[in-house]
Amino acid sequence: MMKKKCNAFILLLFTLFLVACNKGAPSEKDIIKDYNYSNFTKATLMESSETNIKAYSLKDGKREYIDEIEDIMDFKYSENILIYLKEKNKNKELPSTNISIIKKDKKIQSLDKYNSYIDLRISKNGNNIAYRAFEEDSLSSAKGVMVYNMATNKESEVSSDILISGNVYDWIDENNIVYYGAMNNSKESAIFLKDTNNNEEKKLLQINDGFIVYLESLDENNIITMKYSKDNYELVLINLKEETYNPFDLKLSKVFYSLKSGEDIYVMGKDESEKDCIYKLQLDRTFKKAVFNFPKNINSSGGMAVDENGNVYFLGYEVNKEKSKVYMIKKEDNSVNLIIDKEKNYHIYQKDK
Repeated sequence: MMKKKCNAFILLLFTLFLVACNKGAPSEKDIIKDYNYSNFTKATLMESSETNIKAYSLKDGKREYIDEIEDIMDFKYSENILIYLKEKNKNKELPSTNISIIKKDKKIQSLDKYNSYIDLRISKNGNNIAYRAFEEDSLSSAKGVMVYNMATNKESEVSSDILISGNVYDWIDENNIVYYGAMNNSKESAIFLKDTNNNEEKKLLQINDGFIVYLESLDENNIITMKYSKDNYELVLINLKEETYNPFDLKLSKVFYSLKSGEDIYVMGKDESEKDCIYKLQLDRTFKKAVFNFPKNINSSGGMAVDENGNVYFLGYEVNKEKSKVYMIKKEDNSVNLIIDKEKNYHIYQKDK
C-alpha cells in the first residue's frame, strides 16, 4: 500500500511539473492506463464510493466492468475519445476545473487555461468540444461558449455576435452546433446554427414570445427544446431540415434529460405536481407516460441513456438519491425492469450522438 501511495505521489508531482511548464496551452503526455475503448458502449454506468469510481457498460439489462475511473464531475465520450471534467478546488462562486482528454492513440491532453470549465458538449466523433469558460471565480468573468478543436489544438468562440443563453447549446453532428441566444445590443432572440468548419452562422428560428430554457440534440435533424413564456412551459420538437416547430401538449415544468431510441423520444422531467417523471414521445407529437409507480422516485440528477438495442436506463430510489438502484425500460414491450438491486451512488452516461 505504501509503495502504491509513493508511486501515485511521484506521478502527481510529474503531472504538476508538466502543467506548470505548459500553463495556458494544452499539454500532452503518454498515459499510464490503456483504456479499452470498445468496452465503452452506448450506455455507461458509474458507481461511486468513498475510495473510487467504477465504470461499467450497460447492454440488454446487463452490466460489464470496464475499469476504475478517477474522481470526476462530468464525463463525455465517443468512439475515439474519453473526456473528463475534474474539480481542482472548491471556490465561492464556481468550481475550479480542468478538462482531461484521453485519445485512442494513448495520449492525454489537459485543458487548464481557465479557472472554470462547465457544461461540456462533445461532437459526434469527439473532434470538437464546446464548453462555457470562466477566467476567474466569478460569473462576471465569463468568456462565453468556446469550442476546442482536437485536430488543430485551437480554441475559438462559438459566436461573437450572439450572446448565448447559459448552457442552451448542443452539437447536431461533427461540425454543426445549434444554440439559443440574442443578437448583441438587441432584445430579439432566436435559435441559431453554426458550421464551425467554415464559420457560417445562420438564424434557424425567431423566438418572439418567451425564451428557451432547454435544448437537446436528438439526431442530425431533430432537437427538442423547452420554451418559457408567461408562466407557461412548452415542450417543442424542432425539425432542422424542414425548419418546423412542433409543440407537444405535455405539461412539464422542467426537462432534465432527453434521448431518441429508434423513432421514440424519451424525456425525463418534472410534471405540474413537481413529481419527477419519464414520458415516451413520438415524432407525430403523441405521448404517453413510460414510468408510473415503479420505482417510487426517479433520480432526476442520475442521468439517462439508451443502449445499442434501444433499451433505456435510469435510476430510481426510495429516500436518498445517493442510494439508488438501476432500472431499464425494455424496448420490445415497454416494461420497467429493476436490473441492479444494490443501492449505490450511481450515475448513467450516454455516448454522444
